[in-house]
Amino acid sequence: RPRAGAAAPAAEAEAEARRKAGEEEDRLVGTALRLGSEWELESARQVADQVLRRNPRNKAALLVRAKEGESRQEWGQSARIYMMGLHFNGDDQMLRNGFYSNLDMIRMEFLLDRPRFIDRRNRNGALRVGEDDLPVQPVAAEAEGDECPWRQLGVRFEKVLGAGEGGWLRDVFVLLENPEEEQMELRRVIYQNRHLLDLLFAYYRADMNENWSEDHKIPGMVFHDGNEDYRTIEDEEPLTLSGFWRLVRESKLVGGETQSGPAKLSLAAIDRTVVMARGRSDRMEEDPNYDPEADDPHCRALTIRFYEMVEVLIRLAQAKIRQGRVAEKFELMMKNHVRPFAMKRQKDRPFLDIRCLAVENILRQPQMETRLRRSFEFFISNHELKSTTTKPKNRGVNALDITISFNHVYAMFETLDLFDPTLNSKRAAELYYRVTGDGDLLPQIHQNNQNSEMIFEEFLDLLMRVARLRGDGMRKAPEEALMELLMSDFIPKVARMIPGRL
Repeated sequence: RPRAGAAAPAAEAEAEARRKAGEEEDRLVGTALRLGSEWELESARQVADQVLRRNPRNKAALLVRAKEGESRQEWGQSARIYMMGLHFNGDDQMLRNGFYSNLDMIRMEFLLDRPRFIDRRNRNGALRVGEDDLPVQPVAAEAEGDECPWRQLGVRFEKVLGAGEGGWLRDVFVLLENPEEEQMELRRVIYQNRHLLDLLFAYYRADMNENWSEDHKIPGMVFHDGNEDYRTIEDEEPLTLSGFWRLVRESKLVGGETQSGPAKLSLAAIDRTVVMARGRSDRMEEDPNYDPEADDPHCRALTIRFYEMVEVLIRLAQAKIRQGRVAEKFELMMKNHVRPFAMKRQKDRPFLDIRCLAVENILRQPQMETRLRRSFEFFISNHELKSTTTKPKNRGVNALDITISFNHVYAMFETLDLFDPTLNSKRAAELYYRVTGDGDLLPQIHQNNQNSEMIFEEFLDLLMRVARLRGDGMRKAPEEALMELLMSDFIPKVARMIPGRL
């Protein structure tokens, strides 16, 4: 018989091995949690997988793995991970909530892919044929103890949603039969897209132009949960209106209809929504002298804060998507417009031309910008061009809200004798469409064109495209082609029409 003391060294060695394995597991879990908090989700998943290979019961690693799946909207995969966690850890409240939330998202995607609204019922109150056969049924919203993670967002998100007297979206919900239900649905959509919203704000604020994955953090990016203190909001660098223009253009929110049937939106109309959002935000409380009427709604340097951007995107979804409730529209816009097209590298020549530093220096030179702006305003207000087909409609938010229609642009081309074999009337209408997204144009001065709108910055883009099109502009550097158009044709001819002003 072995002596009792002989097994002691082996037991001690085994205990020491378990202790080291536990320390290594804790270290890996800490690394995974840190990477997850920094939204380095791919790296966090890889570290969590190492932990789960050692210990499939580790709750923290299971949560990291599930959250990474949620970030990619892999609801089925995340639900399976939560279910595995429930198997190993028993009836854990956090794991159970995560499991049922992902089941809800599976059902929601299933319904959104069908050509009708969510949770519609017949007149007798019964579900329409087929809905009661869904593979996953929703969890009751009011089930006791089943708190969805989006049930209560942070204070600042709640202010946007209109949950109170000073709510920014209160006018959207005030006429609804059940505003609380709609607000809850909108909370869910915001919660599911919160990381993407953070990325959008940081990407276009930095004026980046590269393909960017949602799995990677952008330097200087702030994570908004709605509970940031006042100092964080004040210190955060805002997004400029020119950056927001890129977001809505690249997401195909500007212009006419697409296959999903959205309504036509002009950049001018979007700018007005931005200005109204600035007027509803906390700027009035922070600065008693702030006057929204003094904002030029189309000034490229106008600033937009994160929660103002969220409000504007929700309102744009309400205007852009024709059918559905507010939350459905916002979710469809994020799914069909923003997520597939935003934060992608732009390679087309007109985009690169107008971003060219040399072209930027020409257009932003104070004297040149003044000349071009006066020319822009002249062709809007010129009495010789005013008629029933060219008189601008009064739809601006203030006196600085000035836009030019295709009728005025057509008259300008005719007056300045810019039409030539490479720039005829049809090509002029096409250029106007390429810049504004408005394709409902007739290539002539016509009453149907009067609803078209082009802001000053789009006017500069149009001039750059005209410079490229005329003569041998395509073979020249963009700044050389632009200077040739402006100094040889455009400015000298306008100067003769308004002597002493240019």
